Amino acid sequence: MRSVKKQSGMALIVIFMLLMSAGALFFMTKAPQLMQLSASDKEAQVLVKDRTERLIVAITAYHRATCQIGIVTQDTLQEGGFLQKPVNLPQLNDIHLKIEKSGYSAAAVIDAEKPQNLAVLSEIMPLGASVSGDRVKYVRSISDRSTPMQRMIMADINLYSANHC
Repeated sequence: MRSVKKQSGMALIVIFMLLMSAGALFFMTKAPQLMQLSASDKEAQVLVKDRTERLIVAITAYHRATCQIGIVTQDTLQEGGFLQKPVNLPQLNDIHLKIEKSGYSAAAVIDAEKPQNLAVLSEIMPLGASVSGDRVKYVRSISDRSTPMQRMIMADINLYSANHC
């Protein structure tokens, strides 16, 4: 019985070592691509994070006020007073804004073409962005109030309008 436990323990160690080496290989091949940032890329990285957050807050506020699901345009957000001016995301083209609902929870979605330099996305990747094929998709749950600005805006919206979605 002990030899079986010892062998299974050794097998787990071997599997762990293989996973670690695969992770190291991924880091060595992909990390340089993410780490090479020029000054303009660093600025673009910060702008993408800030403007993405601004769009998410606007989409969230729009959904809370209208309960709409589907494609949303920046013009619609502006006309409704949820966005002051159009937002462009540096190095990201063909941007689509959506509100998707799967099950009970709705989510704000920003979908765009994948930039040539993935380093621009490194600030939003840990926050919910994913790259699939030639598209970047950033998804944030409507009920997620993770930033102070978003919590403040959502508190005001909830105060003056019932959450009826």
